[in-house]
Amino acid sequence: MFITTTRLLHPFINTGLIFSSFAILLLLVFIQSTLAEPIIINNNGATFTLNKPINKIITLSPHATELVFSAGAGENIIATVEYSDYPERAKRIPRIGNAYSINIEKIISLNPDIIIAWSKGNNLKEISKLQKLGFKFYFSDIKNFKNISNDIKNIGLIAGSEKVSRNAAEQFDRKINILRTTYSHKKKVSVFYQLWHDPLMTINKTHFIHNSISLCGGINVFANSPVQIPLVNIESLINANPDVIIAAYKDSPEKINTAFNWTKNIPLAMSLGSDFFTLDPDFLHRPTVRLAKGTKSLCETLDKHRHKL
Repeated sequence: MFITTTRLLHPFINTGLIFSSFAILLLLVFIQSTLAEPIIINNNGATFTLNKPINKIITLSPHATELVFSAGAGENIIATVEYSDYPERAKRIPRIGNAYSINIEKIISLNPDIIIAWSKGNNLKEISKLQKLGFKFYFSDIKNFKNISNDIKNIGLIAGSEKVSRNAAEQFDRKINILRTTYSHKKKVSVFYQLWHDPLMTINKTHFIHNSISLCGGINVFANSPVQIPLVNIESLINANPDVIIAAYKDSPEKINTAFNWTKNIPLAMSLGSDFFTLDPDFLHRPTVRLAKGTKSLCETLDKHRHKL
């Protein structure tokens, strides 16, 4: 009986030992691979790899600064450019130039782990020089709402603040989806978006603000312009005959005429029966999470016109 029991238990004990050893080996391999796993970032179609989260960031545009704060990594910014003024803490970050010209020597001395640049706004020659020196870049090239949330999540991966960045991106996406559900089906309103008044400038369909107009049920009257930010003459604007003209103008409501002073040049033989409104450019001209608030204001503005019909 004793012999029989021993023969029955022996294979069980060996199997258990083998299983335990194998499980421990798998666990060790998993831990090692996890610790060594590189961070792979998809940056607008191009990929780059980081071996670990970074600590020192330089941002080369105000919107990039804001995105880094949204991603939970604002304290990692060691330098930025002029007009990086949001959130309030951003005003205390040292400056190394502006969106168009930067102090390369200062950047070299600061030795950042990564530089977040604006692909359509920064000086490409300066960026190229820094790249040749071995500095790593993340390019923010925002064309739509999804690019904003993707940038925030990518910056979180870069800086090791994934949880904060993911929450911020998801919250932004939810706000945009609510606005889309509420306004996109409403009666269409033709819109002239006045980016600047002197000279008179607007946007075409490749600009991220165009997405806000479309989401709100608006039709951008210069959407098909071959230039992203076209100059507009008064005659072409009158011919477009928009229902609404919206100016990005940050000033008191009583100074609204300043934003539309170009209307003084309209010939008496012509007329412009549009509704005129102004909106805060801080919420519309920076492709950040605040664009959700700016888009909401734009949607509410178009609704004001609808209610008049």
